[in-house]
Amino acid sequence: AMTFYRLILFTHAGDAGWHIPEVYDRRGTSVQWQAQTKSETFQHVVQIPLAAIDKVEKILDGYTAEQGSRTLLLTGKDCNRWVKFTNVNNQDCARAFEALITYAFPGRRNLGYLFAFEARRAEVLSSSQSIEPNRRVFEPEEEFARMKLFQPRSVMRGGVATQVPSPWILSCEINRTYGLCGSYPNRFVVPVQADDGDVEGRRLLAKTAAFRSEGRLPALSWGSGIDGASIWRCSQPKVGLQGNRSSHDERYLRHIAEMASGPTSPSKGPTMSMAYAKMLIGGADVDLNVKKGTLRILDLRPKSSAMANRTTGYGYENLSNYPLCSISFCGIGNIHSVRDSYNRLSNLCISPICNDTTWTSLVEDTKWMNMLRLILSASWQAAFHVHFHRVPVLLHCSHGWDRTSQVSALAQLFLDPYYRTLEGFPVLVEKDFMAFGHPFHTRAGHGEGSADNSENQNSPIFIQFLDGVNQIRNQFPNMFEFNARYLLIISQHMYSCRFGTLLCDNERERELDANTRTRTYCMWSYLRENATRLNIVNPYFTPKKLLMPPLSVLLRNVVLWQDYFCRYGAKATIVSMDPQLLPFVSTGSEEGRMCKVEDMMELHCKDDDVTAALNKANAEAAKWKQIAEKTKKELENYKKEEGVGNEAFTVV
Repeated sequence: AMTFYRLILFTHAGDAGWHIPEVYDRRGTSVQWQAQTKSETFQHVVQIPLAAIDKVEKILDGYTAEQGSRTLLLTGKDCNRWVKFTNVNNQDCARAFEALITYAFPGRRNLGYLFAFEARRAEVLSSSQSIEPNRRVFEPEEEFARMKLFQPRSVMRGGVATQVPSPWILSCEINRTYGLCGSYPNRFVVPVQADDGDVEGRRLLAKTAAFRSEGRLPALSWGSGIDGASIWRCSQPKVGLQGNRSSHDERYLRHIAEMASGPTSPSKGPTMSMAYAKMLIGGADVDLNVKKGTLRILDLRPKSSAMANRTTGYGYENLSNYPLCSISFCGIGNIHSVRDSYNRLSNLCISPICNDTTWTSLVEDTKWMNMLRLILSASWQAAFHVHFHRVPVLLHCSHGWDRTSQVSALAQLFLDPYYRTLEGFPVLVEKDFMAFGHPFHTRAGHGEGSADNSENQNSPIFIQFLDGVNQIRNQFPNMFEFNARYLLIISQHMYSCRFGTLLCDNERERELDANTRTRTYCMWSYLRENATRLNIVNPYFTPKKLLMPPLSVLLRNVVLWQDYFCRYGAKATIVSMDPQLLPFVSTGSEEGRMCKVEDMMELHCKDDDVTAALNKANAEAAKWKQIAEKTKKELENYKKEEGVGNEAFTVV
């Protein structure tokens, strides 16, 4: 069966028993092992969203060319999953092929044909009044006010406390219609010297943007409400082989650096001994002698790539022109390296013939784990400099919307506990990925398959970010309000196009061209309203302010995200859960107990057994507590009835 949203394949009973489509899908070997069922009695329902299909092919599969093709092979965008099924005759096969091509690949520019718009089309057309748009989870005024960025600062001058203005201001006018930078939000934070309310400030912003790739000038992503410690992001400068420079760009970065040395800054950051700092960095190449009043630039590219970009008119900052800056290169690969590594890892995880005795080395050979470590290391370093050295950190890669978004968001997970909650994580994603122009539409290839994408700009950058989040959550689970299933659901809807949240390439396209907040449903609302039913809440969440583990601990415990990469594997990977624990997978709430076990198994996660064991232990403790309280009451009643004096009764 096929709907506007998905293709559904059912097993059916015939003379020879169950007919099972040939498919590498989680509902196959892995779930049979997890649920401890037998293949001859296990009924399959294979589902794949049409938007998640990457390729549709006709294959002969045993038939001759004269007989025609009756078999279709579908390859998915998520983990390179594939489904192969055979039709009754070649006419049915041809009709199925045409239908899939039409609805799975409407074209990159035909947004209205994606299911996210189709799902709400009837409501939009039938409404006599204008539909109230979905609420933005990231509102710049609210989020930066939460950080207390614009409040006056209290400083000591001559032993007297003095109130001074904030060094930052929200730019609201110059990019209101996205004229300064089409891939930036219409409101962003800049140094107060670049206030777009006056002519000189507007000129500084315009000239700085002109010197940066795609006009993506430095803008604040996160800041402290007490000093200049902050995270900034931008794109590469237009240096070129001639060594071009911009006095406005140099002045703009000088203003950012001076925030950490001005009167609004405390005299020193958190107390930290050199021995403790060395323990945290674990011998990594991290500068411990960062001076106050400097700007730390983390160029996320390999230095060779940054130098090569000079031949195309770009490059990196020449420190002789930026005396208050220091620069480090983080060596993170570009979108093509990420795509190639992702494909190698996905193909390995779905392969039925890989050598399991060398599994770990095969996973490492894909380079995916190494990329994750580089991203986590850069994020940790950014958070380290901001928190302990109290200096601003500027992040950029080439365009500043892929690697920069990843590192900026992960660094804020270390620094700010709000982003580790169910309320704050959507704000983080909307701010650092959606508002600041991560090209979701281009990277996911919505509306088109790989055969239609000649430029080949597809790359699972956002999936890699979710993997990075999962690595941190996996090591420190109780510091996150959400569990592994929450990230897995988000990863599914990266390609499903069920919601309009992760569509389009930037805020301008979403707000002005596609109007997604009115024409589509919101994924964040769906997750928030169905949190209990979907079992995405971590009941053991313990809020803590700072998450700053030793860097060696973070990097040495990076493991394969089995919940995501192995869910369609031909071989069982996730350890089977004890059947006695299955009823305890949910949190034990009434709504959670209404979920069928089969529904839960659709998204079985590696740490479900740990959560289920804890839930079972808590349920047992609650049961015995109830028995003890009941027994105590019975003894008290017996004491009154028998007229026993002041004898002490002890409940054992």
